[in-house]
Amino acid sequence: MKKLIIILTLAGFLTALPVIAEESGKDVSKPIIDGLELKGADGKLVHQNSKWHFVFDRDVKGPKSGLIKANTQITLLSSAALEKLIVDKQKNPASSYRLWGIIAKYDDKNYIFCTYFLPFAKIAPAKKAQQMQINEPNDALTIPDEIINKLKDRKIIRPEQLRKGLKLESDSVLIDRVGYIKTDRDRQAKFVFDALGRNAKNYSIDLLPCQVLELAQGKSARALEKTRFKITGIVTQFSGKNHMFLQKASVVHSYGNFSR
Repeated sequence: MKKLIIILTLAGFLTALPVIAEESGKDVSKPIIDGLELKGADGKLVHQNSKWHFVFDRDVKGPKSGLIKANTQITLLSSAALEKLIVDKQKNPASSYRLWGIIAKYDDKNYIFCTYFLPFAKIAPAKKAQQMQINEPNDALTIPDEIINKLKDRKIIRPEQLRKGLKLESDSVLIDRVGYIKTDRDRQAKFVFDALGRNAKNYSIDLLPCQVLELAQGKSARALEKTRFKITGIVTQFSGKNHMFLQKASVVHSYGNFSR
């Protein structure tokens, strides 16, 4: 009897091992939470499968869990900043970039809403070493080699971009607008502004993937009737078309005041 108990105990433990192993490696594959702000992450811009992606030079970790590993392609969402980034890449194919923006999460996948960038200058190693000759032979006060080595490892920003980059504009904020969220035949989510009974044609705007959108779509799917939302979001323009990056979406109850 004791032998049977031991065998059953071992069997249960061995069955649980894959689950334990999966939990221990959970952070590796788990996406980073929605809304994490990127503050100058280095990497490369890549175009593949008709989309633009950012490839980080180093791992990016979430505040509590989640990880984007280095050399992983993360899709960039349409934005005015991305449009300017693409133009710079086409002019300087060898450039790498320092990126600012917001990490979004939709359907367990991360995206990046780019808001600002700075390109890196590409300097030949010999020329860079020459530029970093800081200490002169007869200097009375010299900088320690340890500090110089750290300076040599720093990426160099193209000076002309310090001013040009600050001119990234066209983004605006839309606050507390009421309407509906629908998906078209191409599976593109759209926000349709409610005319509220006026003789005005409803205008729609494409929605960028993010957790706020995902939660709103879930509420709509569970509702018995058409769901009206009050939304706040960032409106941006890409290739002459407007897009919105949702920041908030709350259900609006008509209480019989509005027709559905």
